[in-house]
Amino acid sequence: MEKLIDSLFYIHVIAGTASLIMFWIPVFAQKRKGLHTAIGKWYVYCMWAVVITAFLLSVKNFAIGRYNLAFLLGFLSLVTANPLWYAIGVMKSKKTYTGTFLLTYLILHIAIVLLGGSLLVYGLFFVETSAKYLMIIFGSLAVLDIRELLRVREMKSSQPDWYKVHYSGMITTGIAAYTAFFAFGGSRFLANILTNEWQLIPWTLPTVIGILSIRIMNHRRKRKLSLA
Repeated sequence: MEKLIDSLFYIHVIAGTASLIMFWIPVFAQKRKGLHTAIGKWYVYCMWAVVITAFLLSVKNFAIGRYNLAFLLGFLSLVTANPLWYAIGVMKSKKTYTGTFLLTYLILHIAIVLLGGSLLVYGLFFVETSAKYLMIIFGSLAVLDIRELLRVREMKSSQPDWYKVHYSGMITTGIAAYTAFFAFGGSRFLANILTNEWQLIPWTLPTVIGILSIRIMNHRRKRKLSLA
């Protein structure tokens, strides 16, 4: 069993490292070209490996009583799986959202809201370390995801802006990948630079950069469509 757990960890690290590198290639490669699609597929495969192993490691940490780490790993695996799924799933729903897409979308966002609420309560009342603030921030953001549940009915009668959904989802997976890297993989190095509450910066900085990137792309897309 111990060897199996070690194998999961090594797969997680290898797939995560590959994802960090491959993330940037489709970003700069020309769209509708072979490189963008080919590397993009391998990026998705590696990210699914990261998500699955993160979930299994979360279960392992919960079993041995490391509840804080288990909660955070489980939460990250879920919020990474969601955009990773819909960024690819929307490519099959270019003209209209399919029933399967909408159902899966609904289930995943219900799970995010419920787990986010649990993370928020757990952080507020049961955690005394600096992880408390991280759980409160992520938990609060996840609870706000209830807005996505309200959009499902609207999505039934709307035509997908599939390109926007695709790049937003892919950037969001990049946010998750770099957040995990800086918070876990680079934590030992950064611990010598950032102390106490400052250690929250590696957790939150990729989110800030990623959200700004999505908004910039949305603005450029909106301007391009208005000129068309």
